[in-house]
Amino acid sequence: MGEFLSSLDVVERLGARLCLPGHGRTFTDVGAHIDGNRELVAERLGKVLSAIAEQPLTAFEIVTRIYDSGMPAHSAPWLLTETLAMLTHLEALGDAERIAPHSGAQAGEPERWVAVRRAAPHHDGHSTPTGQPAEP
Repeated sequence: MGEFLSSLDVVERLGARLCLPGHGRTFTDVGAHIDGNRELVAERLGKVLSAIAEQPLTAFEIVTRIYDSGMPAHSAPWLLTETLAMLTHLEALGDAERIAPHSGAQAGEPERWVAVRRAAPHHDGHSTPTGQPAEP
């Protein structure tokens, strides 16, 4: 997820006016697409962080809590992959922690994730868990 957000910064600096995507239609509102992607990532990171703030959850449990229950079954692998990417991004930022299965757990039991409680909110201008600048 961090690489994706960084790639948006790179594309934004290019000042591109036309995008020829690998899938989908050609578009000219590149800046709006960049902003839209950032907003979507921030929204989803916020939902993931909120879910694991309540209790430790597996990535699969997070998917079932934050995405529409009417989502087609064929979307589940992508949503699980995206959720794992968000969890590892939150972990890299220090906002989430993975909890390995306990020693008596059954083989193949998935790891759980929990939000890291911080003593104070971000007030130093660094990015928040959603990738947005912190409010002063």
